[in-house]
Amino acid sequence: MWTFVMQLMELFDSEDPRERECLKTVLHRIYGKFLSLRAFIRKQINNIFLRYVRDAIAANGECCHCCKW
Repeated sequence: MWTFVMQLMELFDSEDPRERECLKTVLHRIYGKFLSLRAFIRKQINNIFLRYVRDAIAANGECCHCCKW
């Protein structure tokens, strides 16, 4: 399940805002249902943010969608 969540979060780099919105909804539901994954999801979101800051990568709205929860 953890690898699925990691792969799902990597899809937030999509250029299509509708796809990112759908991914946000799916990830939010996984976050709500699987209590054991919450810490892992938070850590992965933090790692994604740090990677974008460190590498100065141009994000396709990824940061904005993850912060809305």
